[in-house]
Amino acid sequence: MKNWIRNLLITVASVGLAIIIGCSAMMDGVTPCEIEEGSLGYTSQPPKKYMPFTTLLDSKRIGAWMDYTHETKQMDYQRLAQDDSLLHSFLTDRRLVHEQGAMEFQQTVFSPQGPIGLLIPSLFAGTLGALLIKRPGDKSKKEVETEEKIKTENNSPK
Repeated sequence: MKNWIRNLLITVASVGLAIIIGCSAMMDGVTPCEIEEGSLGYTSQPPKKYMPFTTLLDSKRIGAWMDYTHETKQMDYQRLAQDDSLLHSFLTDRRLVHEQGAMEFQQTVFSPQGPIGLLIPSLFAGTLGALLIKRPGDKSKKEVETEEKIKTENNSPK
């Protein structure tokens, strides 16, 4: 007799657990629940799976897909940010290499021992010398005044 009662209690407990566990899923499957179009667009999932109207079970399924989609997009954004950081570092390093080469070229060309450093003083000295040295045919101010006096004396009536 004890065996019979024990079997009955085990059966009742098993059926009770099945009802409690299964009842929750069944209640979710028949409870109407509205799902936003934005949620469906975010997950690219169909809205209805079990009933002709959207249910709480559908909403929970869409919610799980939304979490999955969110995590996937966040990982993609992190990869894009890492790629951008790597590209920025690479291009910055390349820019610094080119700038260093340009600065070396600038130091070579514009230093006092470089071509520009030697050419500018030479041009200045050449220009100054050209202004101070008399060329053949150039006349000084006194010579011009003397010639003008001679011309005026020759042209004046005697």
